[in-house]
Amino acid sequence: MELMKNDLESHEKECLYRLVRCVDLACHDKVPFVNLLDHMSNDHEREDFVNAEGSSYKSHFIVHEEDFSREIMWISDHLMLDGRHFFRECCRNADGLWFIWVYLLGSRKEAENYHYSIKIYSEDKVQ
Repeated sequence: MELMKNDLESHEKECLYRLVRCVDLACHDKVPFVNLLDHMSNDHEREDFVNAEGSSYKSHFIVHEEDFSREIMWISDHLMLDGRHFFRECCRNADGLWFIWVYLLGSRKEAENYHYSIKIYSEDKVQ
């Protein structure tokens, strides 16, 4: 198949066989998008992820005092909603920056149908 450059770039963003990183931050494997769930099942223990199903989901992770002065990754959340796979990731890098994100195993168009929010509370203000 031959594509024009613009068509090729668009195809590469949505191709089911594009390489994506594993959803476990500690795993540096890149696998074809279409094989990601198989990779999770075959190459990881079930305990590598917090697994949940439902129409809404509250997640949490515990931050200890020493976590404010080191690089750290928390266990990934894997949520099944509407037959779709969602993931929540959280880490702190060596420079002290915190990253928390949610993503969908699907197309950009499918992701437009969902909204999420991230709120952070201290232990004494649990919501």
